Amino acid sequence: PVSLDELRRQLERDPDNPALRHRLATVLQSQGDLAGALTELRRVVHTSPNFHPSQYSLGVLLQQQGRHQEAVQAFSAVFRAEPSDAAVRIRLAFSLRQAGDPEAALEHYRAVLDETPGLVDARFGHAMALVQLSRYREARNDLESAIEDFPEEPGFPHALARLRSEEHTSELQ
Repeated sequence: PVSLDELRRQLERDPDNPALRHRLATVLQSQGDLAGALTELRRVVHTSPNFHPSQYSLGVLLQQQGRHQEAVQAFSAVFRAEPSDAAVRIRLAFSLRQAGDPEAALEHYRAVLDETPGLVDARFGHAMALVQLSRYREARNDLESAIEDFPEEPGFPHALARLRSEEHTSELQ
C-alpha cells in the first residue's frame, strides 16, 4: 500500500490526477479523516466530473453522514453515466427514500428488481418505500414473499412484524 506521504508527493507532481486524488481520499477515509476525504472527493468531482468512482465514493460518504439530499446528487450523476449499474441505483434509491421521495426510490428499486430479482437490498428497500407511501398491503405482500425467497435474512420477518404491529395499532385508534 502507498503511504499518505507518498500519495501527497505524487499529487504535488500531478495535482489534477483524479485517480490519485481519489486514492488519497480513500486512504484518508480509512484513517478516520472523513472531512479530509470529503474535501478530496469534492475536489475530484469539481475538477473531473466524469471520474465516476469519486462521484460514487462521495455519495457513499454522504450517505454514511446522513446527508441524503447531497448523496442523491452524487449518485444521480453516476446513474446518468452508468444507468445499468444496480449498486448505483440501489444507493440512489436508498437516499431518495431517506430524503423523502419514496415514489422516485420505488422506480429505481423496481428497475433493479426487474433485472436482478435476487438482490436483498433492493427487495427490502422496495418494501420500505411502499410503507413510506402507505401502501401497506403491497408492502406486506412484498415482505411475505421475500421471507419465502430469503429465509436466512432476518430483516424481512422483523420488518413484517413491525408493519403488522403498526397496522394493528392504527386499527385500534
